[in-house]
Amino acid sequence: MMDTDTAPLSDDPPDLDAETDIGTYQDIETYSPVHAGRDVDQSRHSVHVARDQYVDSTVIFQQVTAAVTSILKKRHTTAETLAEQLRRYRPPDGLQEMTSRLATDRVLVLLCPAEVRRCGQRAAAAYLVHRINESAPSGEALDLQEFEDEEMELEETARSAADVALYFDFAAQGSSPATADRLRQLSVLEPELAAAGCVAIMAISDDHAEEAHKQFPRRVHTLRRTPPETVFRAQANRLPPAIVDDLVSDERITRHLKDAWPPHATWLAKLAAQAHASGITDVGGIIGHIDGALSNWREQAREQLHKHLPGPTRALLLATALLEGCEPLTIVAARDLLLQASRYPVDQVNVLEGTDVVTELQSLDEDLLQAGTTRFKRAGFGSALLNLAWREYPKLQPVLLNWIDRIPSIILGQSATDLDGLTRSVVALAAHDGSGQIAVQVAQRWTNVSARFHSARRGATVLVLRAACLHPRIGHDMRRRTYEKSYYRSQSPRFRAALAEAIGWFDISHQAAAMTRLKHLARGPEEEVTTAVEQAVIRLAGEMDLAQLLRYLTEWFSDDDPRRAEVAAAAAARAMATPGTLRARSGSAADSVAFWRKSMDCLPSETVAGLIRSLLRFADAFPGERDTSIQVLCDAAGTDLRRIGQLFYATRPADQDPAVDGPLNDLFQQVRLQLDEMLPASWAGEEEDR
Repeated sequence: MMDTDTAPLSDDPPDLDAETDIGTYQDIETYSPVHAGRDVDQSRHSVHVARDQYVDSTVIFQQVTAAVTSILKKRHTTAETLAEQLRRYRPPDGLQEMTSRLATDRVLVLLCPAEVRRCGQRAAAAYLVHRINESAPSGEALDLQEFEDEEMELEETARSAADVALYFDFAAQGSSPATADRLRQLSVLEPELAAAGCVAIMAISDDHAEEAHKQFPRRVHTLRRTPPETVFRAQANRLPPAIVDDLVSDERITRHLKDAWPPHATWLAKLAAQAHASGITDVGGIIGHIDGALSNWREQAREQLHKHLPGPTRALLLATALLEGCEPLTIVAARDLLLQASRYPVDQVNVLEGTDVVTELQSLDEDLLQAGTTRFKRAGFGSALLNLAWREYPKLQPVLLNWIDRIPSIILGQSATDLDGLTRSVVALAAHDGSGQIAVQVAQRWTNVSARFHSARRGATVLVLRAACLHPRIGHDMRRRTYEKSYYRSQSPRFRAALAEAIGWFDISHQAAAMTRLKHLARGPEEEVTTAVEQAVIRLAGEMDLAQLLRYLTEWFSDDDPRRAEVAAAAAARAMATPGTLRARSGSAADSVAFWRKSMDCLPSETVAGLIRSLLRFADAFPGERDTSIQVLCDAAGTDLRRIGQLFYATRPADQDPAVDGPLNDLFQQVRLQLDEMLPASWAGEEEDR
C-alpha cells in the first residue's frame, strides 16, 4: 500500500501516461495501489474460463483493483481517504469561509478561470467536504462522489446518491451553452439534496459567472490561486529543507512556478521528490529531471533507442518499457518474444553459460534503470520510449502488435503485478496516440490470437478495455468505440463477453453508459456473452436501488428481441435474490411499475412468476418494503385482465417447506386480497368495451 503521506490530492482522474499531462495533482507513482473505495469488489470469487479456474486475488479481480484503483479513488473517495489526501493541501484565500455556506445551503458553484485548464477545482471541492466532515457527528462524514457520465442528467444523481458530497466538473466546457443547462439541472436537483443527506458542488468556467450568480445567489465562489511557492513547499516537504530552499530560489524552478496554479506546482514538487528518491541528490540533477519530464522525455528516449542499437539490447529496452515494474524474469522472456516476433537471428547459448535475468537487465545504463526494481529512474520514461518507438518507427508497428499478442502467455503463472504492468502500458500507448484505437485493436487480437482463451489473456483483455474506457483523455473516444462494438454483433463472442465483463467494472459515474452498452450486448445470442452480461449487471446493481435497476432493464424489453428480455429477467431475478446486491430501499415506484408491466406483457408466465416471487422475497427481507412492493405489482396489473391473471398465477400458494415459504405465502395472500378488490372494476371495464 502506498505511503499515504506521499500521496497528493489529485485534482483529476489520473492519466496513465502522466508525464504528458502536467497540470494535475497526480501521483507520480501511479502504479502503487491505494484505497479504491467501494467501487472495487473486495470479496473473493472463483472464475472458470475455458476450463481454467483462477482466483480473483491472482488474476482478474486483484488486477482490476490494481490497474484502476486510482481512477476509482477519484470517482468515489471515502471521507478517510480525503483526510489523508488533504494533509498538505493549502487552500486559496476565501475558500475556507465557504464551508459554512455549503453546509447550510447544500449547494455551491465554483467559478474557474476560463483561460486555465486546471486550477485545482477538485481539490477545492474535496477541501470543503473535508471541512464539513471535521465538524460532523461520528459516523456521518460524507464521501466525495463524482459524476462525469456525459449521458447522465443531474436529476438522475438524486436517485443514486445518499449521504455523499456530489461533485460535478464542467469547467472544461468553457463558454458552451451546455453549462447553462447544467446550472438549470442543478437547481432542479437542489430541493432533493436535504432528503438524500447530500451536498453538491459544481465547477464551471467563469464565463458563466452572471448566470451562476443569478440562479444561486450567495452560493457562488470564484477560485483564487494559492501562491505557487507555498504549494511547492507543502508538497515537497519530504525533501531536505535545504534542497527545497535551493530549488525555489533557482531561476529555472522560479520560471516554472511563475503564474502556476496548484496542480502544476504540485506536479513539479512530486517530480522533485521522485528524482530525490531515485538517488539524485544535487539540485542541478533534480532540475534536469524536472525539465526532462516536462518535455515528455522525447529527446532522451530517442537518444536511448539510438544508443541501444544491437537488436537484443534494444529488444530488452522495449520489453522493460512495456513491462516496467514487472518481474525481471517476465521482462527477459518478453525480450526473447520480441526477438522472435522480429525474426532476429539469435546465437544459441548453452544454458550452463547463460547469465541471470538481473544481470541481463544491468546491461542497460545504470543511470537509466534500477535493475532490482525494473523501473526507470525517470518518471514516465518507459511510456515515452514505447510511444516514440510506435510513432517514429512505423515498420515496427506490426512487429510490436504481434509481440504484444503473445505477452499474456508468459505472464500466466507469474506475478499478478505483471498483468497490471502490461495493461497499463497498452492503455498509456493508446493515450499517447490520442484515441482508443490501439486499446481496442490489442483487445480484439488477444481474444482471437489462439484457440484457447486462457485466464491471463482474458484478464488482460478485460483490464485494457475497462481502463481505456475510463481514461481521462481517451475515455470518451473509447466508450464511443465500445458502443459500436456492442451494437453491431460483428465481433467474436469472446470479445463481446470480455467487453461485457469490462463494462461490469465501470464506476458509478458511468453507470448509464454501462447499462446502455450491456443492453445491446444482451442480444447475444451466444450463452457466453449473455452470461457475462448478466454477471456485469449484477455487479453494477451494487450501486443502485431496485427501481434504478428496473428502470434500466425496462428498456431491454421488446417484442422482436425475446432473448434480451430473458437476460433482463434473469439479471433482475438474480439481483433481487442475492443478499446485499441491491440497496434496501425500493426507490421510485413509477420506474418499478413500468418494468413490471413490460415483463408481464413480454415474458412467459413461468418467467414472470419467478420474477414476482423474487421481488416478494426481496421485500420480505425489508419489512418497510412489503406494502410498497405489493402496491407496485397491483398498479402494474391495473385493470388489464391478462396481467391480473399473471399475478394470480405467480402468487399461488407454494407447496414447499412452510418454514421457508410461510412468510412468502402471507405476502401472496395480501396480493390476492388486493387483486380481489380490483377485479369488479376490471370486469366493469370489460363490459363497457362490449
